[in-house]
Amino acid sequence: MKKIKRILLMMLLATLVISSIGCGNEEGTTEKGDQKVVAEYKGGEVTNQELQTYIHILQLLRPELKGQEADKELQDQALTQYIGERYAFDQTKANEEDVNSLYESYKAQLIQGLGSEENYKKELTSLSLTDEDLKEFIKRQVAVQAFFENRLKANYEENPEEFTIATVSHILISNQERTEEEAEKRAKEVLGKLQSGSDFGQMAKEYSDDPGSKDTGGTYENYPIANYVPEFKQAALTLPIGEISDLVKTQFGYHILKVTERHVPKLEELDEQTKSTLMTSDFRNFVTEELPKLITKKSL
Repeated sequence: MKKIKRILLMMLLATLVISSIGCGNEEGTTEKGDQKVVAEYKGGEVTNQELQTYIHILQLLRPELKGQEADKELQDQALTQYIGERYAFDQTKANEEDVNSLYESYKAQLIQGLGSEENYKKELTSLSLTDEDLKEFIKRQVAVQAFFENRLKANYEENPEEFTIATVSHILISNQERTEEEAEKRAKEVLGKLQSGSDFGQMAKEYSDDPGSKDTGGTYENYPIANYVPEFKQAALTLPIGEISDLVKTQFGYHILKVTERHVPKLEELDEQTKSTLMTSDFRNFVTEELPKLITKKSL
């Protein structure tokens, strides 16, 4: 149950923070009965009524979104997100026991947050929602979790090296407030000191511009390399253990790395936090790279 709650929170946090994605075949809104079809995707379609229900569910769970129904960007991002969930749901079955348990848990949290069950019912009414709408949302999230867990397993079987866990220390010389020439010059000076025997951890505390690691000697311990930017990831994968790298340039500036431990764990050995991190990364890749190719029409 913990992993189900974690993946639901992951999906909610990801919702509406991804940049709008362009899709092909923008056409006028079509009709189906008395419902406007606002999107078509491989295997299904979305009506405006379904989209508005989805937005209202998000507003129930994230009150800061209330009053933004008319916002075009919100509508577009919510529609893209909803299509992604629907597509994943279509590919995977949700475990009913998990659905019921998570539904009861979230309903209880909402009632507690709103002060009473009466307030909860009033909130549903104000958003034109029912208990069944919330349960259907939860059901999709459980299916989405299963969808990305299946992808995680398939990805592991095809590319186990992508699941490498490493302890990496680095020193970042940022190019954000320096020119490229200034950043490179400073990075070369730091590298020279390291090659002359200066302590890596001490140099990180003194010179690194990475606030997330400088106070710990530049170290990220037992971290999935899949979450690093490509250039840093490649260096973390290939650098001999214990050696100091040459300068590694990324969008953030110049890095100097030292890898002290690296291994590929068995899939069953991955802890829930690591699985959640990897699935979050895969989810974002799915939405930005794969989903646009599945959407054949999107019009609001």
